Amino acid sequence: GVYVDDNGYLVVGGPVNKEAGETFEASSTNYGGWSSYLKYSSAKDNGLYYTAVEEALADNNKTTGVVTVYADKIDMTDISYKGTIIIPEGGKVTITNVPDDADFKVVTTEGNIIVNNNGTYESKVAVAQIGETIYTSLADALAAATEGATVTLLSNTEESIAAIENVKLATAVAGGVTVKNTYSDWIDMVNVTIGSGVTLDMNSVFYKGGENVIEGTLNAATLYNGYDAKTTVQNGGNIATTGMIVNRYHTAADAGIYVYGDGDASTVEVSCANTIGTYSGTFYAKDAVVNGDMLWIDYLKGSTQEADNYSQSKPVFENSTVNITKELRLYKDATLTLVGANVTAGTVQVRE
Repeated sequence: GVYVDDNGYLVVGGPVNKEAGETFEASSTNYGGWSSYLKYSSAKDNGLYYTAVEEALADNNKTTGVVTVYADKIDMTDISYKGTIIIPEGGKVTITNVPDDADFKVVTTEGNIIVNNNGTYESKVAVAQIGETIYTSLADALAAATEGATVTLLSNTEESIAAIENVKLATAVAGGVTVKNTYSDWIDMVNVTIGSGVTLDMNSVFYKGGENVIEGTLNAATLYNGYDAKTTVQNGGNIATTGMIVNRYHTAADAGIYVYGDGDASTVEVSCANTIGTYSGTFYAKDAVVNGDMLWIDYLKGSTQEADNYSQSKPVFENSTVNITKELRLYKDATLTLVGANVTAGTVQVRE
């Protein structure tokens, strides 16, 4: 191995230096004046390591100098550094005693951004972007978003978000991105578009009104679509729940859930491991595959506690495949329209 010690001396021999550890505070691919010695080190692709970050800065103090820093503190007393400091992903360093004539910049690895808090520089993953502004959390981006804004997701993220409203979530990342929401209660969503390539892993979701579009993937424990929300699944979008899908509390007859599939029987647009319950408004599926444990179509308001001002449930399945493993239940006033659809169910019940 080869490295520069605290006194600026080159040390040759000993263990091979393949990565930064507690021993090394910095590295540089510029090599300072030691380039000819790197033939002794198999770590040359990662640069020359330094046990003292200040020695690395002094050795590479030029406008083209580049030093990667692993230390958490840098004392720049008497070091008027003119080059670039790289902080690896997840790294953080506090820089003190910076001379007035120092002229350095702090950067991070691709896909991350530097947050500077009074001289403490931290490398964080860039999660979302609105216009030219980059955010390190989706929650921060949503808080800053104006109505109708497009929030472009740049990487996967896991965080707690209580509500998503009046935005389009999009991504250009190859293979897509996933948002894992750790919020433990109901997550309110209004006027939200989930764009292609975006996957939301949620707890329980409540669409409370507005025009909602799913062109990506929505995974939820339970999905409530209510209060005149119109939620459309289209262009390769899909819904999957481990609990119920409930379509309820609609006064407008055209409110509800609309599913437009690709006509491929191998593509499942709606998958519900429990009951799909449509109590008011529209549930419409065209060229789609809808899978559920049970499907309840209910207009007997007295038994379901539906108020008289809610619209009648009118599900329509057109050129779609509906697979119900257990019970298809219709109350006597319910309507179910099938247009070239294939519906299978374990049992069918018509109730008073």
